[in-house]
Amino acid sequence: MGNKVFTDRSRVEQAQRCLRARWLGYHEQGMGIQSVRKSLPLAVGGAVHEGLAVLLQAASAVPGAHNDPIACVAFEQDAVNAALADFASFDAGRLETDLSEDVDLSAMDAGEREKVRSAIDQYLYDENRALVEAMVRAYARRRLRPLLEQYEVLEVEREGSWELADGLMFMSRPDALLRDRSDHNLYIQSFKTGASWDIRKGKDAEHDAQGLSEGVEIEKRLGERVLGIRYEFLWKGERRRDKDLSARFGVEARSQASPLVRGYLSPGMTDSDAQWNWSWDYMKEGGETSKLYWKAWRAAAVWEHMPIAKWIDMLDATTLTVGEEGREVGWSGPAQATGFTVAHPLDACFHPPIIQYRNDDDLRDWVEQVEHAEVRIAEAVATVHAATDEGEKRHLLNVYFPQSRRECVYPSVCQFEKICYGGEHIRYNPLESGLYTIRIPNHPQEDAKDASEGA
Repeated sequence: MGNKVFTDRSRVEQAQRCLRARWLGYHEQGMGIQSVRKSLPLAVGGAVHEGLAVLLQAASAVPGAHNDPIACVAFEQDAVNAALADFASFDAGRLETDLSEDVDLSAMDAGEREKVRSAIDQYLYDENRALVEAMVRAYARRRLRPLLEQYEVLEVEREGSWELADGLMFMSRPDALLRDRSDHNLYIQSFKTGASWDIRKGKDAEHDAQGLSEGVEIEKRLGERVLGIRYEFLWKGERRRDKDLSARFGVEARSQASPLVRGYLSPGMTDSDAQWNWSWDYMKEGGETSKLYWKAWRAAAVWEHMPIAKWIDMLDATTLTVGEEGREVGWSGPAQATGFTVAHPLDACFHPPIIQYRNDDDLRDWVEQVEHAEVRIAEAVATVHAATDEGEKRHLLNVYFPQSRRECVYPSVCQFEKICYGGEHIRYNPLESGLYTIRIPNHPQEDAKDASEGA
């Protein structure tokens, strides 16, 4: 195959969804291209991952941290800083929501349209910046210590690669490598951010190739079996239509329905009189269920009223009230002025970890299938790059990298939809449109020279 060619799980899965998107994302212009706008879920998820990596790395370096609650949160601010720095790489105008959330501004004149669009973009940025911080702080408070109590963290986001075929290198970077403190087995740690839980997420983990692919490099390097992959899910909340926000901007708008960034506020006469509830539904002391009175309480963006760190402190201070004869009444605290709730507000933002054990038959099937597919793709890439004119290149793309046309706009809009179905100019010169730029490599093993020769 000549010079080294690089691939990874993201490329494999992109090819399985749409070969044309695989070409555009990883091979066009040598390195591949990407949208200058970042998908909102990817921006939030990536930033949270950066924070959690710092948190794991720092806490695991402290001897006995798993037995010390203070040590477990000592590096919380460092983790938050790392997460926010990553999120800051995308300014307010470069975050892209789902197509279903597109705002119709066609009835406005150009000046008003620009003003409203800018205000919505800024609100979206501020809201999700607060969410990133809150998710990292919540994990530090409620989930880090249980992980450290059960596992020793051996590695965090260690880059690795292994030879899938002659000259074809498979790159990987697990979130973390863990060793169980009791039986000493190895596990890969995987963080997943999502809107909310449904059974499909659990079933999807059963077929996820992440543990298969990332485990290969570890086993080859350490000569030790990786027993399984440990998934932890962090919930961002759904994005729901918001009447108050719609009235504020004059168009239909949505907000993040998460207790990490939104609560219910009763303002009072002064700021010191303000009261907050994190949950609209609550229980009375006798166990009866009820709801807040809608005339007294309104949903409010927490970050517009206080620092997120203060709000997480309030949520974290929630305690379980025990009544007569040891009966659990419910959870209450400074973030729930009215009644009691069934769950701790921070625990409600996580799903219990799921462990998926690795299977030798699944691993063999995956390796053989991916090797065959990726060798063929590498050969096809070299053929397309050797094309001498645009007409020949277009023909070869149609032969080797056809469009699937099945995932262009659902479940989310493909970043290359404008290229595939746009005018002639953007189809042949996507970079000149200003909507795309050369892809930034996700792994340091690949560089522009390697990519231009067939990555």
